[in-house]
Amino acid sequence: MPKNGRCPYTGLTRSFLYTLISDSNGFPTRVRSISLRQRGQTKGVRLISYDSLMSYLASLPSEGISGPEE
Repeated sequence: MPKNGRCPYTGLTRSFLYTLISDSNGFPTRVRSISLRQRGQTKGVRLISYDSLMSYLASLPSEGISGPEE
């Protein structure tokens, strides 16, 4: 997760990345992540699977991009 600004690989904001990894509303998560923290600690580091994120982004339709009309 980027501390400040946008993800250097995708340009997505931190808040949008959180929506992709959250399982709110009972929907399955779209992107895999893991939280690393020491036992008894409340804070840790959230890691997002690069392969999972890129796979999800590749599966999205490319709207707004069209070829030449004939």
